[in-house]
Amino acid sequence: MPSCGYLLNRYKQLLSTNPEKCCIINIVRERILLFDLEITPNTGYFWPGRMYEQNIIKKTEEWYVLTFSAKWLDGRCMTRGLPDYKEFRNNKHSDKSLVKELWKLLDKADLVVGHNSDKFDIKKLNTRFL
Repeated sequence: MPSCGYLLNRYKQLLSTNPEKCCIINIVRERILLFDLEITPNTGYFWPGRMYEQNIIKKTEEWYVLTFSAKWLDGRCMTRGLPDYKEFRNNKHSDKSLVKELWKLLDKADLVVGHNSDKFDIKKLNTRFL
């Protein structure tokens, strides 16, 4: 998982390549969230074959969110994982509380910056938010 420092440096790099957006960024500076998440893989039974051409027989477990790191721009970094929540004791695969906390953070943000977030993190989170 990329560290919060990496995400902040990536944000600064993106900002330096788009200086025309600086005035917009300064208006909402206190509400810029940097984040990244990690998920588990789907598991199941499959017939062996080529590495990327598997014949899935049965999916035994769906993916779920395992952990996330988030940082408000010029704020402190926070990292949360499933063991940080009470429900982990009863259900090792329940990401409900973790996803709720991440929802609250994203809901407060005016701008969200992440590593590959448009093509991965946001799509995965939208699935879990349902």
